Amino acid sequence: EGTHATGEIQPASTALEQRLAIEEIKARCTHHIEKEALYNRFLDSGIHYGTYFQALSEVWGNADEALGRLSLPSAFEPQLQHYTLHPTLMDAALQTIAGIGLNSSKRQTLLPFAIEEVEILQPLSAHMYAYVKAIGPQRASVAILDDSGLVCLKLHEVTLRALPEPLEHFFYAPRWKIAPIAAVETVTAN
Repeated sequence: EGTHATGEIQPASTALEQRLAIEEIKARCTHHIEKEALYNRFLDSGIHYGTYFQALSEVWGNADEALGRLSLPSAFEPQLQHYTLHPTLMDAALQTIAGIGLNSSKRQTLLPFAIEEVEILQPLSAHMYAYVKAIGPQRASVAILDDSGLVCLKLHEVTLRALPEPLEHFFYAPRWKIAPIAAVETVTAN
């Protein structure tokens, strides 16, 4: 079995509120994609998100950053009171990473593998934004913002890994090797 995660909880220091300018981020983004087209792209990549995990309504992106509009489906809003970090909102925030390089022809399916630190600053609501900034190859930082741009949560050092091709090692292919024919000894019977 083994340990798959470890953590440490510490009270937050009294930090100043941080706000990001949502409209300025949108203006820097050169590409935009709506929910249906986005989830069709995920499906084409082999990732099927059920209704519960389809909370990303639109994404703006460029080569270095992305902004996603998170909208928890109304059927799941009553669950907010039971979670500090609602799984649907958290997953949608991580899905926003797909907005980086939206128009790139060299799209590789990357999935979150590790998160170095989670910083909870404010409660989350049913409608938020996720801001993603690339910080290196297959690494990003993610912030969840309220509608005014107030940073409510930070995911530091999100590490991504490539989604392996599902059938990569599934099929066998015949491979013929040329080999010399061994001499055959004939025996005659009397």
